[in-house]
Amino acid sequence: MRYLYYTIQTLRRGRTSSFIKLLSLTLGLLVGVLLFAQIAYELNYERCYPEPDRLVLARCAIYNEETGARNDADAGGSGYDHTVYDVMAPTLAEEMSQWVESATTVSDFGGKAVYLDDKLLDNTRYIMADTAFFRTMGIEVLEGDRRDMGRENAVFLSQSFAKEVFGDESPIGRELTLNKQDRLTVRGIYRDMPDNTFLGHYDFVRSIHAGGGYVFGNGWKGNDIFYAVLRLRHAEDVDAVNAGIDRVIGRHTPLSYDGWRTEFSVISLPDLHTDSPDTRQRLAILGFLGFAIFFVSAMNYILISIATLSHRAKAVGVHKCSGAGEGQVFTMFMLETVAMVLAAAVLSVLLLWLFGGVVEELLGTPLASLFTWQTLWVPLLTVAVLVVVAGVLPGRMFARIPVTQVFRRYTDGKKGWKRGLLAVQFAGVSCVLGLLMVTALQYNMLMHRDMGFRVEGLVQAECWMDVERAQGVSDYLRRQPYVEGVGQAANSVLGQYWTQPLYGNDGKRIATLNFNIVDRHYTRTMGIEIIEGDSLQKLGDVLVNEEVVRLMKWTDGAVGKQLNDFHPGG
Repeated sequence: MRYLYYTIQTLRRGRTSSFIKLLSLTLGLLVGVLLFAQIAYELNYERCYPEPDRLVLARCAIYNEETGARNDADAGGSGYDHTVYDVMAPTLAEEMSQWVESATTVSDFGGKAVYLDDKLLDNTRYIMADTAFFRTMGIEVLEGDRRDMGRENAVFLSQSFAKEVFGDESPIGRELTLNKQDRLTVRGIYRDMPDNTFLGHYDFVRSIHAGGGYVFGNGWKGNDIFYAVLRLRHAEDVDAVNAGIDRVIGRHTPLSYDGWRTEFSVISLPDLHTDSPDTRQRLAILGFLGFAIFFVSAMNYILISIATLSHRAKAVGVHKCSGAGEGQVFTMFMLETVAMVLAAAVLSVLLLWLFGGVVEELLGTPLASLFTWQTLWVPLLTVAVLVVVAGVLPGRMFARIPVTQVFRRYTDGKKGWKRGLLAVQFAGVSCVLGLLMVTALQYNMLMHRDMGFRVEGLVQAECWMDVERAQGVSDYLRRQPYVEGVGQAANSVLGQYWTQPLYGNDGKRIATLNFNIVDRHYTRTMGIEIIEGDSLQKLGDVLVNEEVVRLMKWTDGAVGKQLNDFHPGG
């Protein structure tokens, strides 16, 4: 209690320096904890499943048979496409059963509005999966029979979603509807899963079985929009599966076409997230930035404490005259540091509570997912490290002040090490400021760069309805006085477009063509500038961008040229 009393008195006397130290520690601790928690969150992707090392995801890569170059366009630059045919999972489970214990087909292709009676359930996301989903992934089913996933239009709700929508009432047998059309029957409830999986957050799982096949499935003929997840009998069977997977797939569909070869493989599910170069680069940046800010905060505390050395030397001498040894003085200063860090932690929690929405928007991760019982060690370890780093050096310096300082003014002629600390501090601050400036410039460029269409005032809405009904909705919106124009498209403005090979003038594939099907009002509504030819007028008209013209080597213009089985109009 005596040490605590001395600590409180010391903090009260140096209010100004205490406030500055508290502010520095709060900001450093807040940012450091958030960034380190985000890193831990992303490094724990897919670790929520039982024996996650036995789970693998099928993927494919396309290579040019002549040059051996890999086509990254189909994979968004990652080198691999992680969506495959709908029938791949059951085929691999059957024909590679010596290594594959079970397999499931999953799709996140959906997005229809979910209703309970006439009530719209906002922000509800679902996935589709087959009857082997819960067994393969190892997700616990709390109510119902997991084999009911084999029934058409069956759904299993997450525990939290069932509680939110139905309260304490059992949802088994109740119905949900998609766009007030497709009726889904609740067959069970499963335990909630965290968001850090490749499937992301989903509120329920819908059966993917329909008409003896799969929803949106086309067998080995195409429409490769599905995930194939396998649970191996042993984690080390990955190499055996990779050695034989092409042979199995090759028995059902050609692997080579027009000079390009598709190679299939599987990747361990826990390695999937960090396999992306973008993810590794982002984690490295977050780690460096978190360490830099954390280090600068600790250095601020150390330097401010050292700056008070001459003023507090006499007080330390008095304590030593009263019988205090170096250990007791060191303990007093460490208690002071602990008190400051705990106060900073309380303020950090308060700031998170006040600005939680902004923080979640910036990080793209809910705070409830960042701070769980499994990841609680991250903030605790950060606080402990901050106490040690910020407290030990100044504490040892104060503890070594000789007792004779009570009789004379304390001076320290050795200033070289202080200048060194100050130089390190300046270097850290300069580094952080440089990173922040680069980030701000990149953000400004991203938000204001030319997108190729007019962004101001542009909004979009996704709907699932037939063409005639969609046309009626567009006509109604077009008549409104506040609407300048309305266009229709099969795919979102910034979403994933359909793809097909782009064939050159010699008939050989030269790239992957991303295309969208739109109506004649689309270009004017989007504000797309047409530099050659006219806007879309009739069925068969096509607009291409300048990159396609370059790839096709149309030096005399693109109007009237043949593009695959399209007929370009400009």
